[in-house]
Amino acid sequence: LFSVVCVSPSLTMFRKNKGDDSEERESSSADQKCVEAYLGSRPDESRWLGWAKEAKGKSSDERLVLITKYRFVLFNAKNKLHKEGHLLELNEIKSSSPNELTVVFKQFEVTIQSPKTDEIITNIRISYAESLGSLPKKLQFKLDVQPDSRLIGIPVVENAVCGGFNATYRAMCDHNNVPVREDICWDITNLFPKNNLTDFNLEEFEQPISPPDMAALFSTLHYNTFFTGLIIRNVAFTDGKKTIQDIAELLRRNSTISKLVISNNTGLNKDALAIISDALAQNGSTQINIVDLSNNQIDDKSINAFGNWIFTLPHGIVQLDLSGCALSKNGISALCTSFRKNLNLSGTLIRLNLSNNQLDAEGSSALGSWLAQPNSLRELNISSTNANLETILPAIVRGCPDITSINLSENKSTPKTKHLLMQFLASSSSLKFLNLNGCLLNIDTINGILSTISKNLYMQNFELLIGGNKFGAGVTIPASFSSASPASSSSSSSSSSSSSSSSAAAAGSGGGSPLQQFGNIVSQMKNIVSLDLSDNEFGDEILTFIVNALVNNESVQTLDLSRNFSARPTKTRSLLLDALIALIDSTCPLESLVLQGGKNFVLKSDVCVFLDGVGTNDTLKSLDISGNQMGNRGAIAIGKTLQTNKHLVRLAFDENNVGLSGFLAIETALYRNRTLKQMPLPIMDISLTIKNATDEQQKKLQQSITNIQNSISRNQNPKTSMGSSGAPGGSSSSSGGPSGASFNNQLVLMNSAAREQLERLRFKIRSTNRDTSEESYKILNDAENNDAALSSLLNIVESNHIALSAAVSEKLCQIASDEIIPIVQEHYRAMVCEMMEKVEQQYQSFETDMVRRLHTSIAFSGKELDGASVEKILLDHAASEISSKANDSFLAAVEIASDYIFEKLNDGLEDIIDGIQTGPRQSQRFDESALQAIFGTTSSSTSSSMATSSPAVSTSVGKKPKTQKTTKAPKSPKTSSSGSSTPSSSASDSGSLAIPVSASPDADPSPLSTSSPASSSPSSSSDESEPKKKAPVVPTRMSMVGGAKTPLAKTAPIPAPRTSTVGGAGSPSASAASPTPSSASSASAAPSSPSTVGRGGRGRAVLPMGLDPTKLMPGAGPAPRGRGAGPAVAARSDPEPAADPKKGSSGSSSSSGGSSTKPPVSAVAHRPPPAIKKVKKPVAATKNLDAIPDTETTELTHATRDRPMMAAKRRPPTRRPRNLSANDDD
Repeated sequence: LFSVVCVSPSLTMFRKNKGDDSEERESSSADQKCVEAYLGSRPDESRWLGWAKEAKGKSSDERLVLITKYRFVLFNAKNKLHKEGHLLELNEIKSSSPNELTVVFKQFEVTIQSPKTDEIITNIRISYAESLGSLPKKLQFKLDVQPDSRLIGIPVVENAVCGGFNATYRAMCDHNNVPVREDICWDITNLFPKNNLTDFNLEEFEQPISPPDMAALFSTLHYNTFFTGLIIRNVAFTDGKKTIQDIAELLRRNSTISKLVISNNTGLNKDALAIISDALAQNGSTQINIVDLSNNQIDDKSINAFGNWIFTLPHGIVQLDLSGCALSKNGISALCTSFRKNLNLSGTLIRLNLSNNQLDAEGSSALGSWLAQPNSLRELNISSTNANLETILPAIVRGCPDITSINLSENKSTPKTKHLLMQFLASSSSLKFLNLNGCLLNIDTINGILSTISKNLYMQNFELLIGGNKFGAGVTIPASFSSASPASSSSSSSSSSSSSSSSAAAAGSGGGSPLQQFGNIVSQMKNIVSLDLSDNEFGDEILTFIVNALVNNESVQTLDLSRNFSARPTKTRSLLLDALIALIDSTCPLESLVLQGGKNFVLKSDVCVFLDGVGTNDTLKSLDISGNQMGNRGAIAIGKTLQTNKHLVRLAFDENNVGLSGFLAIETALYRNRTLKQMPLPIMDISLTIKNATDEQQKKLQQSITNIQNSISRNQNPKTSMGSSGAPGGSSSSSGGPSGASFNNQLVLMNSAAREQLERLRFKIRSTNRDTSEESYKILNDAENNDAALSSLLNIVESNHIALSAAVSEKLCQIASDEIIPIVQEHYRAMVCEMMEKVEQQYQSFETDMVRRLHTSIAFSGKELDGASVEKILLDHAASEISSKANDSFLAAVEIASDYIFEKLNDGLEDIIDGIQTGPRQSQRFDESALQAIFGTTSSSTSSSMATSSPAVSTSVGKKPKTQKTTKAPKSPKTSSSGSSTPSSSASDSGSLAIPVSASPDADPSPLSTSSPASSSPSSSSDESEPKKKAPVVPTRMSMVGGAKTPLAKTAPIPAPRTSTVGGAGSPSASAASPTPSSASSASAAPSSPSTVGRGGRGRAVLPMGLDPTKLMPGAGPAPRGRGAGPAVAARSDPEPAADPKKGSSGSSSSSGGSSTKPPVSAVAHRPPPAIKKVKKPVAATKNLDAIPDTETTELTHATRDRPMMAAKRRPPTRRPRNLSANDDD
């Protein structure tokens, strides 16, 4: 016997064994060169090399035998290649004696005579096992060796990666003479196992893949049993016919692939499906049950062949997608016929997609015939198929009880379709999704669909898509909308929500116009969670009505209103924006809002108003405002919104013409924002900006985009959000703590308007140069030190936040070691014990000691969960999330505290200002008898009556009051039987301010009343054509200044009464005991600053117009205009009063009905005011602080109306009233 020592392919030595007479010889240099030349051009290596004889009948020739990893090679005596065979083509090895064997390949058969036969057999088996060992046993070569003792054991490759795909692939590349793609081997080794990928997807590999490479890959899959899916999508076939043949051969042989996807490829012929279908029909063991052939051109011949395969399929198909294949009605009819023939298909097909084909009448009838049979279909998509819905809908009702999703979009509807669809919706108990986009449904049909869905209690969490129906084009606006809309756009969010809700309910309750019915149904439906109303041509006005109706809705979480705005801005645009703000602030559980623009439907800079409202919203989580062309101004508004909003998670804003400055603003905002986790990069805007930017601008843009991505990544990882990141532009944060800068920025943004109001009041007090009391000094001192005090509050919050984070981390680590790890270990031991019991029961041949040894091996070699891993998981995720949520609660507490502090400080400063305007408090003391003589009441009754205001009247802040030139006289109070006049009971009951001017029974009562219009109406006049004028609105002490949200005082507008007359017929002459304050009445005819009556009900008696009752003495002239009071107006007579039809008098309540001749007006004596020290105020700083002009006018002048902020109606990013000019007509 000879033994072979193969050190390398170039060194082969034969040596003579003991007991052998043959000579030992070394291979010649020519033999070595021959082997090196053969192996040098191949990715192969030598395994065995030796000399043997090839038997040819009775003669034999000497051959040099070479065995490599993939081949069996014979060289002749002259070192020329004689024969070679690939191991893939090896069919059989036969050997009946140790000196002879026969090797059978597909192309040839050779008999070798050699004493080294067993070594040759062993090396062939080893090479075959390493490269093709993953092949099924039935496909491997046959081995017939006698006796069996000659066969020795060979190493078996176990747990090969992806079923030994790489080894087989290399063998296939060697067989096809194709270079090995090492990148594919790396992906198979590293990506697929770690991600548990069982679908062989060509898109996973680097493209392009040449046809020879595809042939090698598909050939490898012939015999692979690991992959269960084949996905060939978006591939350009340069040799389509050859590639389809390779795919067909793969599908003819493979028996493990259950998912087949050949979609959206180029270069395939129309008969490709026919070739694939024939190959599938020849594979009796195929497991394919998911087929996706979408977006391929398929002719009728191919679809017929595919239908024949479905008919012969022993098992059914679960999913079938033939969308976009240009199937004709005949092809779909043949396909549906095969559906009916395969009885298994009715119980297995769950998802069917035939969209973007031509069903027409014949295809609809064939599909309806199968749908009418009992089946288990759950998802049906027949969009854009020209389907006959009158045939398909009844079939769905009869045969599809479990269907959950239907897509009928882009199909024509008929009047009969409405009733069939409503019948199906009323009977369905499982439907969750319905797409009716582009079906051209009218609003009556839409109302019927919505009403039916709302009434079906089995439909919960329903998604409805009714976009693109354009039913808003022919809809008429309800007549009540013009009057209801302003009510829905109130200044505060709460009043806006309630007003819009009531208007929407009122609009729909009558069941009048179809739009009113639509609004009523939308506001009341409770089972639709997602609603798509895009592309319906509503326009601003109709869209405003719909949004107002949605305020009352209690179920919609996702809403799409894209491309419904008017092509050009309309007068209703501001109302629409206010309605959208009211919607997101209402009780509607809206979480996702889509407001995409289009070519002719853009909001442009108007979207900034809506973004201001989003800044203070706490319910919206996703917002899409793409395609609105808002520019850099809108991007800056987005930045301000992100700095104040703490709940928005996703934001999309591409195609808005955002430039470098806009991206810089968003970068700064995201540096301060900790909640936004998803923001798709605006690729269109970035590319446009780069195209028009210089090199320096491109660098800035690149850095800005990098910082934006880093901020989003930081927000997605809660752990990194706890620390401080670099400031925008690369600068580092200089705050005292890890999150101090964030706290300070949020506080400044939260209270910027309130701080501005506080500073304005402080400056106004300092400009008076008046001495203040001890109480006032404390208030001023607190206002001066407010910023430092709030900073100390923030330091407390920050220190507690840091301490909380540390405590939570420590507690979680303790929980991990004390509770979680013991629980895991307990379940692990229980699982192992249960496994051992099962092994002992199932494997009867195993002894007890064997099971015990197995248990010991698991205990010592098993991988248990360690405490460090659990702690790391808890600290990386749970701790950071808990700390983040706690941070939100801490900030909410700071916000409440700061709002309360600013409100109380503002109240105190307002009290100081009122005290300065009306004089010192001790000057309010006066004689009760004098007050009784002047006003006919006591100080207590006057104070109490003046402290009462009408709750029914709300002051509109920020509106310019209308000038009132002529005001009708209010009704005279009813007189008692004794002739004395008393204040009207209706006025007192309604809480209005009524001050009787005279206590004389014959005096003409002209009360200064601030009653609401409902409680105080003017007297009838003979001039019926005279328009009714509303009373001017008096600004209150806590008005909205600069956008700050402060409480409104319940102060009613003060009407200007006509001048009172005294000394008429039947009335006593004027005396000192009963004077008539004509000058006061005249002065009251002009508007004035607000009359403050005891803040908080403290009972300070302060008259309207800033009058001091202690200075009103009998017999004096008119009172001069004091600080904060209205301008002095000369006493004038009213027009001739209208005759009372009941009493026959003319304005005067005389018991005897005297003459209507007017007596001269008597003057009221007035004590000169004390001297006021003049203060030289700064020219620039107090320029706008004049409360009332000196000119004679009846128009109220707001203290801050001339400021630029009010003139431009600028809205800072805080909660504030919207649409300041919406209620001007009120």
